[in-house]
Amino acid sequence: KKIIFFFTLIFSLIWEISLPQNIQRYISNGDEYLAKGDVYNASLNYAAYLKADSLNNEVINKYAESLWLMLDYNGAKKVYEKLYKRDRATNYPESIFWLAMVQKGLGEYDDAQKLFEKYNKRFKKRGTYYSLKSEQEIEACKFAQQQLLHPQTISIQHLDSSVNTPFSEFAAVENDSMIYFSSSKEKTKSTKKTVPHSAIYIFDEQKKSLQTTDTAFVKNSTSIGNIAFSKDGKKCFYTECKNTSPTETHCEIYFRAKENGKWTVAKKLSDNINMADFTATQPSFASVDSLGDVLFFASNRPGGEGKMDIWASVFSSDGNFGNPFNLGKKINSIDNEITPYFNDSTQTLFYSSDWHKGMGGFDIFKTKRKNKSFETPVNLGYPINSSYNDLYYTTNATETKSYFSSNRQGSYFDKFQNCCNDIYAYQIVKRDSVIKIKPLPIPVVETKKDTVIKIVNQLKLLVPLTLYFDNDQPDSKTLKTSTNKSYNKIYETYLGLKNNYKTEYSKGLLSSKKLQAEQNIELLFTDSVMHGMQQLQKFASLLSQILPEGEQVKITLKGYCSPLASSDYNKNLARRRISCVRNYFAEYNNGELKSYIITPTHPSEHTGNIEFTEEEIGELKASTNVSDDLRDKKNSVYSPSAALERKIQIIAISSK
Repeated sequence: KKIIFFFTLIFSLIWEISLPQNIQRYISNGDEYLAKGDVYNASLNYAAYLKADSLNNEVINKYAESLWLMLDYNGAKKVYEKLYKRDRATNYPESIFWLAMVQKGLGEYDDAQKLFEKYNKRFKKRGTYYSLKSEQEIEACKFAQQQLLHPQTISIQHLDSSVNTPFSEFAAVENDSMIYFSSSKEKTKSTKKTVPHSAIYIFDEQKKSLQTTDTAFVKNSTSIGNIAFSKDGKKCFYTECKNTSPTETHCEIYFRAKENGKWTVAKKLSDNINMADFTATQPSFASVDSLGDVLFFASNRPGGEGKMDIWASVFSSDGNFGNPFNLGKKINSIDNEITPYFNDSTQTLFYSSDWHKGMGGFDIFKTKRKNKSFETPVNLGYPINSSYNDLYYTTNATETKSYFSSNRQGSYFDKFQNCCNDIYAYQIVKRDSVIKIKPLPIPVVETKKDTVIKIVNQLKLLVPLTLYFDNDQPDSKTLKTSTNKSYNKIYETYLGLKNNYKTEYSKGLLSSKKLQAEQNIELLFTDSVMHGMQQLQKFASLLSQILPEGEQVKITLKGYCSPLASSDYNKNLARRRISCVRNYFAEYNNGELKSYIITPTHPSEHTGNIEFTEEEIGELKASTNVSDDLRDKKNSVYSPSAALERKIQIIAISSK
């Protein structure tokens, strides 16, 4: 008996030690991804850890930060709210500040202002960046609310898929009836080992099509972008950027001249522009009053006012650039000023800042050059600026036709919403001092491809999509790995057991506790089981709209089970559950999608457009309240905690 007790004790200790270590890997993985700047995978790992330990404030804070950095403002808001309610800004005082920033990003300016005021009142004496920033943001929230009440009568147009893609498009500028722009299009990401990089593309407004890009502006493993032209179009400046670390990029400005219709070999600008160990990027070349030709650019070089600043260098008659000078505190701040563009016809500098009073993120500002100095910058206002990032503003000579980039709502995206910039435009015509809207002579008619991209984006917003099951369903007490049943039938049967779940889960409880238990079961079925089915129906409906257009879709499924049986049994059960979800798609709307599904056992029988893949299958123990004792059915089967473990998730969707 002593020997049995000894080994039982050792086994228990090993289990207690190994489980935390197993969970702990999610934190280390998340930290590693965050250090690399991969905030998407960092967020997935932190979320996985919090499923097992939802009380770890440090991980909650990291999870919120990763969601903020990937611009998932809705998700970040929920997590920062949780942290603030738990910690009350004791150990994580900046949680108030970041919750306010998230609310501002969502356009909830009144709520954000109140939180900024609370933070500023509590921490103003510290004199930190956050206290200074919160004071600035209070005024910014007031400004934004006024802008929403008095928007400009300008029609902002999102360029179609001839230009914009689910990746980033930015820095659009017109030259010789062509639109030159930068993009990190999908074809530059051909392998997993390829470092994502940008190149310069050309759009022909007359032919409404992309033109062959000069090979001078495409370079493997190097990001090329931010092209700027001289007024006669015979000089161009642009940047080449390389990753110097997982989170840092070093950019330098290059120059080319056009001779006999071709661009000359690239020449890197001198060291006084491209200072060693510092970035110089986003050039703009223009004529400035008495200074002559001037190169404006953004840099984090020393001697500035903050992080990235706007700098300028005069181009002399001997073909050299003078020592750069900072544009000063009127324009630059302790934060970032980037993407300068100088219109020499109107002597106006446009740029973006995330410090000056704005709608949120980066806002676009303008400042006129008068009497050899710049006036106080003016925000371009709403709807040119939004609560998201708005930058890379360029305009024609008369400032009646403009382009800019933004990751605002409606922009195309790949993995997650608001990840990437798209190019937007607007045009106005001045007649007798009256400004009238005029349709743009640029691609604005939505094509089938545009519609498909938007629907794919809607599908991605439904992921992860979670579906729930009754205990040991479908096909209980079997080792089969597939089933003939459809999730539709499984769902209907499960829904019919709601009252039984209420009875069993509330058994033995009295008065208010019994009522609370029944309410918890009601919430389980409405908020989880029924909601999952509604999302699945929406998912299938969206699929049916894009598959006839030839879209190839890959759906990744993952199965989970409660720990009531052996691991092998659970894995087979999870596979049956995945099988019934596949069957749902095959039977949807009288078999509308069936012909598009690639059959796992006979993949070569037809080409198909839907491919299902599976991730690791096994147990997920989401709560310590879940019993693995089958005799305790109240907690192992009928409790909401146990029911939430019995699920299948669509965890990813990709398309071609």
